[in-house]
Amino acid sequence: MKIDKEILDDFVAEIKIIEKELKVIIDQIIQTKMEDATLFQKFGQVIDRIYGTAATLGFKEITDYTRCLKSICYMSGQSPNMKGREKVVRMMVNSLKYLNDLTLVIEKPEEIDKIKILLNQEIGRASLLEKKEFFGITKKSCD
Repeated sequence: MKIDKEILDDFVAEIKIIEKELKVIIDQIIQTKMEDATLFQKFGQVIDRIYGTAATLGFKEITDYTRCLKSICYMSGQSPNMKGREKVVRMMVNSLKYLNDLTLVIEKPEEIDKIKILLNQEIGRASLLEKKEFFGITKKSCD
């Protein structure tokens, strides 16, 4: 399926706006020393906007990555596990770089292989965090 260039341009522009929002949330998390659990869930809600559009447009790799990031953020927000939260914050910071790379992939889909391995590694990290740090949390989305 060929997606209209205007739709793709709008998606890239939206990601860039969302990226700025995510930076603010990460700064707030760091300033509050990861104590404010609602900020983790807020990050998950914001990343969910990319997830929804990526899923609608059929960008599987972006969908998979943002889904796992959203889930791990929600789980982190429900847990008092500071060690786990610290690892999630690292993933959040990494996501800013990956989001920038993903905007390039949206414009040139043939470039996905260059970051596919990195995205899969992040998905693997999130899966390990779920099992090791947040094993008691079963709810992966916000109310």
